[in-house]
Amino acid sequence: MRPLILTAFALSSVAAAPHRAPADASGIETTIPLLAPERIRDFEPDGDRAVYVQDMRFRWYRVELNRPCRPLPFVTTIAVRSRFTYALDRSDDVIADGERCAIERITTSAAPVREHRRHGRS
Repeated sequence: MRPLILTAFALSSVAAAPHRAPADASGIETTIPLLAPERIRDFEPDGDRAVYVQDMRFRWYRVELNRPCRPLPFVTTIAVRSRFTYALDRSDDVIADGERCAIERITTSAAPVREHRRHGRS
């Protein structure tokens, strides 16, 4: 089966300090169900070792990477490479500015706390 490339678009990017989810995030290891194979809804980098991803049902997940993904804090779009059509799991990849970064773990999360708004809102 061919890998499926999914893309999330952001309006702009901020090279800021890592963002942290509130303490009430559940942190249960999971996969991300992808209702449509076209894309994920949103993302928020958390330094160069993790990224928060929002699915099409507005649920947030924290995707931890197995090594630093240097371009991640600076990109305006990411892609995810999924070996399965409708799910993203720990055997898949995040692609930032052409650099493929393997997923180590995916956990459920609350929405990330954004210190700087990427979407121009205060």
